[in-house]
Amino acid sequence: MRKFVFVYFVSFFILITAFISAEELVLICHNYSPQNSIYNNISELSDSLTENYMNIFEISPFPFKEQNNNQICFLNPSIFSDNSFNFTQKILSTNVQCSDSSLFDLIPYKPVMLDTHSVVFLSITTPDFPILYQNYSEDFDVEIDLFNKMKEICNMCEKFGIDYIIAINYLGDFLSNELLQKVSQLDLVIDYFSLDNTHHYMKEITHPRLINWSRKKEQFLLVEIELLDDKLKIQDITHIE
Repeated sequence: MRKFVFVYFVSFFILITAFISAEELVLICHNYSPQNSIYNNISELSDSLTENYMNIFEISPFPFKEQNNNQICFLNPSIFSDNSFNFTQKILSTNVQCSDSSLFDLIPYKPVMLDTHSVVFLSITTPDFPILYQNYSEDFDVEIDLFNKMKEICNMCEKFGIDYIIAINYLGDFLSNELLQKVSQLDLVIDYFSLDNTHHYMKEITHPRLINWSRKKEQFLLVEIELLDDKLKIQDITHIE
């Protein structure tokens, strides 16, 4: 009887510990241009969501008007819009460096510490970047060997005890899939270059390592993530166009 009680107590303790250590991460992904009236309402929406969620990060292809620590802009063509230039902001870019320091403040990674877990955000840009945007090719140096570059960064993150690694790419479905296959440390990839956006987002929840975020139309994604021990699990994805 005592053995049964002991086993029950240990099982209950493990369950409670797992429950306590679970943490929620919410990503607000939107590509509304600064000219769109909805753009001004995003910050209000983010503020309202903080009443229900603890850890919220806003992700946009456009630089923010006044960037805070929970806002992430990643390297992509939208930052070259005349109304988007903001040289003081940090732009997430893991495989692209800028030779002109006055043009952009590119950062290779963004580590954040939540209540009980650590997360690092990365961003991989298509290696065709200099060809697609020749006006800027002299200012940008693109790392062509994406997979080794990402492995190098992920190994460094593991060395420093980072719990989860999330990449926000402008890369394309095919290469993002290949990246996930070759870099096992990646927990989640959100691909903004996505060409194959016909499938329903909820299908990805059973295999929650790639989310296709179409750049072809303005939309809003609310990605709810559970962080538990060493597993990242997508709880829900709300898609609004």
